[in-house]
Amino acid sequence: MEGVRFKTEYGGLEELAPIQPASNFIPKWFKDMPTYMEFEAGEKMHPKHSNMFGKLGRIAEKHYGSTMKRCPAVVDFITEGFIMPFWTDMLIQRDSLSLEADSKDWPKHISFHDTRQIPTYPMEDGDFPHAVKFHSPWYFYTPKNYSLLFIQPFYQRETRFTVLPAIVHTDKWHEVNFPAIVHDKEFTITQGTPFIQIIPFKRSKLDIVMEYLTQKDKNRLDANGLYVTTNFIGGYRKRTNG
Repeated sequence: MEGVRFKTEYGGLEELAPIQPASNFIPKWFKDMPTYMEFEAGEKMHPKHSNMFGKLGRIAEKHYGSTMKRCPAVVDFITEGFIMPFWTDMLIQRDSLSLEADSKDWPKHISFHDTRQIPTYPMEDGDFPHAVKFHSPWYFYTPKNYSLLFIQPFYQRETRFTVLPAIVHTDKWHEVNFPAIVHDKEFTITQGTPFIQIIPFKRSKLDIVMEYLTQKDKNRLDANGLYVTTNFIGGYRKRTNG
């Protein structure tokens, strides 16, 4: 099966800062988060849950108090697609009018979108007024009718700059650069920093249909609910993977 292809003209980049599955870049704060909450004996839980004896240790882990780390929707988003890490060390320094990027001898650098190209974009106080365009060292190829969604990895919690998300028809157009709004005055993007999450999808036109739930729909929703209410953990996965 043909997949997504990433090509570069820079020998060795595939070793220094390779594009990898997003599952290889799970944020440390997310890894460090426990999968469960604990409740002391008598501590109030959900009104439907009794707690005379407490829910601690293995009991809490196996039965109660799931944290965000067990949310399958979040896990699926964090691990979807690929991560393109930043390809070099780059020092950003600026004032209100000028910005300089220093990446030593790296040949592909940055350019700018004039503020008149984004005249109504909702800048925050203190943002650099021009969008900074990071020139990607990678070219992107997908099978026919497949595009790539390029977004800043949300759960990496980058606050120094914001990369503007975009969709590109990479079955036909392969060069992609990344405009960003710079917030901080001075910072270094280190080589290997998770920079862009790349999510492939097949282009298709879907009509919008709005209608009332049928009894069949309600029965299906009730059945879905049973997987959650009758399993301590894992009900969603059991239902959606079946």
